[in-house]
Amino acid sequence: MNPGFKSGPDADIVSAIKDGTCCAAVSGTWNANSAEDAWGEGYAATKLPTYTLNGEQVQMGSFSGYKLVGVNPHSANVGVAMMLADFITNEDNQIKRFNDRKLGPSNINANATEAVQSAPAIAALAAQSDYATPQRVGAWRYFHQAVLPDLGSGPSSRPSPPSSAVCSSRCSSMTKRPSAPSCGAPCS
Repeated sequence: MNPGFKSGPDADIVSAIKDGTCCAAVSGTWNANSAEDAWGEGYAATKLPTYTLNGEQVQMGSFSGYKLVGVNPHSANVGVAMMLADFITNEDNQIKRFNDRKLGPSNINANATEAVQSAPAIAALAAQSDYATPQRVGAWRYFHQAVLPDLGSGPSSRPSPPSSAVCSSRCSSMTKRPSAPSCGAPCS
């Protein structure tokens, strides 16, 4: 392994950025504030690089992820759940979440702000998205058991994709691009 390369958890990356022992890192938008604070005007972000394999340039790939919060219409507390969903997704809170954590907003109006559209980490994420594979670690098991319990278990019983009636994924993306992560169900 190249001695100039070090792999580590987020806490180690942030610590190295802050103490000056790291001059570049591969991380997520959630660490953009730390990098920008430490590097100031020297801060930048970009998609992953290409490398040469058998004489050809190959784009490095990555995983992409998103968070999904749904409201169960059959809940005894559906009104409170709807209020929470409205609170989480309203324009003001999505802007605050972006300002505080540099996480891309799902709210269309918040996403359209100059601050979001000009954020280096969000632009880098959008540029990398064409080379990213959606990360679905563990989510299917919980979705499957909570929403579709009558389908059995295991990969052979998974429907593909879920219907729009059970999919509450938003169709907006963090930035304007041809495709956004979604459950695959048609959005209206």
